[in-house]
Amino acid sequence: MKIKTLPIEGMTCAACSAAVERAVRKLPGVSEANVNLTAENLHLSYDESQVSLENVVKAVEDAGYKAVIPSQHAQLDVHGMTCASCSATVERVVSKLPGVQNANVNLAAETLTFDYDPAEISLQQVVGAVAEAGYQAVVPVDTTIEDELERKKAHKAKRLQNLRFRFIFSAILTVPLLFLSMGPMLGLKLPAFLDPAFNPLSNALAQLLLTAPVVIMGWSYYVHGFRNLVKLHPNMDSLIAIGTGSAYLYSLYALWHITQGHAHFAHSLYFESAAVVLTLITLGKYMEARATGKTSEAIQKLMALSPKKARVLRNDREVEIDASQVLVGDEVVVRPGESFPVDGVLLDGTTSVDESMLTGESLPVEKTVGDTVTGASMNINGAVRFRAARVGKDTALAQIIRLVEDAQGSKAPIAKLADKISGIFVPIVITLGVLSALGWMLIGKESIEFGLTIFVAVMVIACPCALGLATPTALTVGMGKGAENGVLIKNGDALENAQQVDMVLLDKTGTITEGKPAVTDVYPLAGQSEQHLLALAGSAEKGSEHPLGKAIFRAAEAKGLSLAEVSAFSALPGMGVVVDYEGKSLRIGSQRMIEEYVFLDEDVHNLAQNLANDGKTPMFVALNDKLIGIIAVADTVKPDSKEAIKQLHKMGIQVAMVTGDNRRTADAIGRMMGLDQVFSEVLPYQKAGIVSQLKSQGRFVAMVGDGINDAPALATSEVGIAIGTGTDVAIASADIVLMRSTLMDVPVAIDLSKKTLRNVKQNLFWAFAYNVIGIPIAMGVLHLFGGPLLNPMIAGAAMSLSSVSVVTNALRLRGYRFKNV
Repeated sequence: MKIKTLPIEGMTCAACSAAVERAVRKLPGVSEANVNLTAENLHLSYDESQVSLENVVKAVEDAGYKAVIPSQHAQLDVHGMTCASCSATVERVVSKLPGVQNANVNLAAETLTFDYDPAEISLQQVVGAVAEAGYQAVVPVDTTIEDELERKKAHKAKRLQNLRFRFIFSAILTVPLLFLSMGPMLGLKLPAFLDPAFNPLSNALAQLLLTAPVVIMGWSYYVHGFRNLVKLHPNMDSLIAIGTGSAYLYSLYALWHITQGHAHFAHSLYFESAAVVLTLITLGKYMEARATGKTSEAIQKLMALSPKKARVLRNDREVEIDASQVLVGDEVVVRPGESFPVDGVLLDGTTSVDESMLTGESLPVEKTVGDTVTGASMNINGAVRFRAARVGKDTALAQIIRLVEDAQGSKAPIAKLADKISGIFVPIVITLGVLSALGWMLIGKESIEFGLTIFVAVMVIACPCALGLATPTALTVGMGKGAENGVLIKNGDALENAQQVDMVLLDKTGTITEGKPAVTDVYPLAGQSEQHLLALAGSAEKGSEHPLGKAIFRAAEAKGLSLAEVSAFSALPGMGVVVDYEGKSLRIGSQRMIEEYVFLDEDVHNLAQNLANDGKTPMFVALNDKLIGIIAVADTVKPDSKEAIKQLHKMGIQVAMVTGDNRRTADAIGRMMGLDQVFSEVLPYQKAGIVSQLKSQGRFVAMVGDGINDAPALATSEVGIAIGTGTDVAIASADIVLMRSTLMDVPVAIDLSKKTLRNVKQNLFWAFAYNVIGIPIAMGVLHLFGGPLLNPMIAGAAMSLSSVSVVTNALRLRGYRFKNV
C-alpha cells in the first residue's frame, strides 16, 4: 500500500469533498480516501499494482474537480559520465526512486532532468542515489520546504485578493440597487425617472444594469455549480447558482412583461435578491478564507523555523550555501545565535541549545561532542561544528511537519455522520426547495412570486459548508496547537479515543524514570568522608562497562573529585569489581560478594534492606577486610513524573505501571508515585498482554512507553503514547508522540484532545442546528402560522454567517493553555 496526498481544486463545501471521496473510493485498490476541505487536499491509501495516480486524477476530474499530482521539474549537472552506458545507468537508478518521473539524461550536455514529488523525495536524495551509482550530481537550484510554503502563501494571498476585489466591486453596485428596489417600501423618495410608480421600465433597467455585473463577478458559482449538477454531484455552488439564477431569470421575465406594458410586474423584480445574496456569499467566502488561512499557522511556524543558509567546510574553508544543499556527512559550522540547518552529531565545541521551537521545553539543553543536534533548534552560546546526519525530508523538523499535515488531514470518527449527510445534503435541499415552492403555489394557492421567494430562500440558506468545515478546522487548529506544545496527535481516531481514556499504563524505564541509573545516596563508614568514598569507588569503576559501575564513575566525575591511581582491574560478572589500590584490595559490588570477605553487622543489613525497599540497589565498598561504605544506585524518577500522575488522578484517570523489575523495586516506585496498580517482573512480550487484561476489565487504556519492547503494547492499547526521545519503532507504533521526555505532556495530550473534540462537537451541533432550524423557516413554516416570510437576502447573510461562525469557534483553540486541575 502507498500513501499519497493530492491537492484538490474547485471544492467549495462538504458536498464537494464528499463527491471527491465517493468517486475515488469506487476505484479498485483504493483502501482509504479522505478529503480535508480546509487544506483542499485528498489523503489517499492505495495499491499501486491495481490503481495509478492518473486513475485517481481522472476519477476526480469526472466528479467535476481537479486533482494535482504534486511535482516539480529539476535539472542536475552530472559529472563522470563517459558513454551511453553511464547515462543509462544514471537514468535507470533515478527512475527507480520513489516520487521520480520522466528521468532523462543528456550525455552531451551532462545533465539529468526529471519530475519529482518534494513530499516523497528531496534533491539531496537524488544526488545521493547518483553518487551510489558512481557519479557526481550537482544541484544548481534551490528547492526547499520554504519554497513550498511560499507557493501556498502566494496562492492563498491571490485567492484572498480576488475575493476581496469581487466583494468590494459587488457591494458598490449592490448598495444603490437596494436603494432602487427597496427605497419606496421604506419611504425613501426616488427621482421621478427611476420611481417604479411613474417609470417602471427605467427602474427595472437600472436594476438590471446594476445586477448584471454582480452576476458576472460571481460567474464561478454558476460555472462550478451547474457543471457539478450536470455530473450529478451538486454542491453548495449548485444551490447558489440555482437560487440566484432563478431569481435573476424570473426578474428578466418580469422585465420583459414591463416592456410589454404590464407595469404591475415592477413589483415582481428579484434582481436585488440575486445581487445581495451573491455579494454576501462572496463576503462570507472572503472571511472564511481569511479565517481558515489562520488554521494552518502551526505548520507555517514549523516551516519557518528552518534557516535558509548553512556554513559548511569545503577544503578546510567555510563556504555559505543554501541549507537545502547540505548533504549527509557535510561538516557544518554554527555560530552563537544561529539555528542548526539540519540534524547531526557534534564534532567540536560545547554549547547550550534552545529546542523550545520543536519540543516546547523552555530550558536550554547542554550539548557536547557526540551529542545529537536537531535542525531548526537555536545555538545559544558557543561556536560548534557538527556532521550532518539527516537532511531534507529525513530531518526531525520535516518529519514533524509531515506528521502534523497527515494528522490534520485525518478525520475523527464523530465526523463520519456529517460526511454521510453531506453526501446527500444538496439533493435533499433542492428537493425540499422545489416541493415547498410547489406546495405553497398549488396547495396554498399562493402566487408564482411567493413560490419563487420560498425556493430561493431554501436554496441560499442551506449550508453544507458549515458541516464540511466543522471537523477539519477544529482538527487543524487543535493538532497544530499540540505541535506547538510538543504533542503530536497522529490522527482523528487518536483524538477521539484519548478523551475516553480512564486508565493510563506507564512503562517504567525511560518513561517514569530517566532510563539510566544514577547515584542517589552515599553512606560512608569506618571514618571515611562522602567525597573520599565516592572518589575511591569512582576510581575502581573507571574501567567498568556495567551500568551501575558507570553511574558511580559519572557521579564522582560530576563532583570533580580527584580519582586515585588503581591497577589490576578485574570484573566479576554478576558480583562487582576488584582493583588494587595502594597495595590493598578495593572491592565494590553486591552484598553476596562482599560477605565473602567482610562481616556485615545488623545495622548494615537493615540499611541495605531499607535501600532495597525504596527501589535502590546498594553497592558495598570494602578495602581489604573492612567495609568502608555503601553507595545506593537507582534509575532515578524524572522530576515531574509524580506531578503528572497527580494531574491524571485529578482528571479521574487511574494510573498503573508495568516493568520488568523485581516486585520489591517496582512496589517501592509505585508507593512513591502514588500509582493505582503495579505490574512487576513482566517480560517485554508480556506487556501487550497486560494491556489486553486491563481492556477485558472494561478499561479504556492509554499505554505510554519509549522502547522497542513497548511497541506491541502501544499498538494493542486504545491510545498509544510514545515519549519522543524513544525509539523510531515505538514512535511509529504510537497514536500520540510527546516530543519532550516528560510525563507532564500526557495529561496535556489528553486535555488537548478533549478540548479539540469538544470544539468539533460544538461546530457540528451548530452546523446541524443551523440547517435544521434555518431550512424549515425558509420553507415558510413560520408563515404557515401567521409569522414572517424569510427574505432570500436574510437567508444568504445567515448562510455566510454560519460558515464564518464555525471557523471562528475553531480558532478559539489557538489560545489553548493547559491548566493544572
